Amino acid sequence: MIRSANWINAKYGIFVGIIVIYILGMFVDVMDTDAAQYASIAREMIETGNYLHFKHRYADYLDKPPLLFWLSAISMKILGINNFAYKLPSVLVGLLCIYSVYRLMKVWYNDEVAYWSALILASSQTFFLIHNDIRTDTLQIGFTLFSLWQLVEIERTKKWKYIIGAGIGIGFGMLAKGPMSLMLPILALGSDIIRKLEWKRIFNWRWLIVLSIAGVMLIPMLIAQYEMYGIKAIRFFFWSQSFGRITGESPWKNDAGYFFLLHSYLWAFAPWTALWIYAYINETLNLAKKQREYVLWGSFTLVFIALSFSHYKLPHYIYIVTPLGAMITAKHIIQDKEKINRFIVIAQSCMNYLIYALIFVLLIWIFPASWWWYTIVTVFFIFTQYLQWIKKQILISSVTSMIALHTVGSLYVYPILLNYQSTHEIAEYVHKNKPEDVVFATYTFSNHSLDFYGNQIVPCVGYRGELEKQILQGKKYWLYILEKDIPHIQELNTVNIKIIYQNTYFMVANMSLEFINPATRAKTLEKRCIAEITLKQ
Repeated sequence: MIRSANWINAKYGIFVGIIVIYILGMFVDVMDTDAAQYASIAREMIETGNYLHFKHRYADYLDKPPLLFWLSAISMKILGINNFAYKLPSVLVGLLCIYSVYRLMKVWYNDEVAYWSALILASSQTFFLIHNDIRTDTLQIGFTLFSLWQLVEIERTKKWKYIIGAGIGIGFGMLAKGPMSLMLPILALGSDIIRKLEWKRIFNWRWLIVLSIAGVMLIPMLIAQYEMYGIKAIRFFFWSQSFGRITGESPWKNDAGYFFLLHSYLWAFAPWTALWIYAYINETLNLAKKQREYVLWGSFTLVFIALSFSHYKLPHYIYIVTPLGAMITAKHIIQDKEKINRFIVIAQSCMNYLIYALIFVLLIWIFPASWWWYTIVTVFFIFTQYLQWIKKQILISSVTSMIALHTVGSLYVYPILLNYQSTHEIAEYVHKNKPEDVVFATYTFSNHSLDFYGNQIVPCVGYRGELEKQILQGKKYWLYILEKDIPHIQELNTVNIKIIYQNTYFMVANMSLEFINPATRAKTLEKRCIAEITLKQ
């Protein structure tokens, strides 16, 4: 059963538990490839001192706008090159997103709907993930929802602080990940205007001020990109990188299928998936009725459809609609709470048991744990059951289930998982043990995380002849190399090879069933070593 708003006012402490999990995730290593690449680019900005003509491994970089790199570089300049400093700006913007959702729903509905919108969003699988594996999405989502809130307030109050806030929000959102941060608010308010036939709302001079502020914020980036790449950089930012994936102009294609993002969203919105399905169906059926707003359905649906038609899709692309889904879900479960209370209990009880089943599978089979982890999870489980059956707080019990899952994830599973990436381990070993007159390099491959944790762009020796040439010139190498490539180097008659250190590597972002299964995991691990290469006397 869902309590009244008076009960809710005493329960904001549940957000503290969620934020603690976000903070724990800030200490987890970055994953190859995307997060580690972005962390490496931010670190490289500090090294070069060039924050406009930004580079990736000393080469010009165009793929993503610079906001994540700028904010993380500033944070690391102050706090040092580490996981926490890289992730801090994005986590703060993620909290801004949660607050914006709360304020937005408070404008349209009431405190109760606003509270549950924020709590459903904050406790969703998506939001636990994006505050751990930091990419450009966290900033995009945060600033886009902030700008939507500001735009709604402009129509309601016409105050200048919201005009400025909306312009800044859209500008930062576009600097985070491109034009979608402008398109989502347009689709949101446009849906409402079209459904209500309120055409005069389009001709509001304040929209021009908002766009002007956002446009001014883009100027430094656009000038820098034009200087590096010419006019193609401007077209890439405004068209190719986003809309070009829908039209097929972009070279990035994987043709994942029209329903790829749908099943991605179903797991990413856990533990609220069943309630979202109910809420979205009802929101669709209510389109013919007069209601406060049509923003949520219109923006969620149109963005979802546009992304589903993209020729290149990855699961995290759909995260942008998660706040909209949270608001739709909260709106309908509060409005219909008496009618669907039994459905809520059944759906969320099943989800709670599935979550704890997953936790115990992780602890017993995938990564066998010490007894005290079972004790901690058992305490969480008992507390969840107490909330679920004794206190009749089924929705809060689902939040505690997610807190339990991600407590285990952040403190136990992720650290073990990232040990298989092993680049942090290699960087620390090299830092402590490498002689000053020896060059550390990789052979035929590179890892962004190795650049980040090594606090340098680790050079890559591309082929055997290049290595031999450098050795003949008097250089000594510690070569981070695949074990299978050692015989290839041994064919050189001019060098000595000595194995200094051995480990294994697995790119944990590319999870597979073979890796998950402990019986077959060893087959997936890439054997690597550090080999000392010197001139044969």
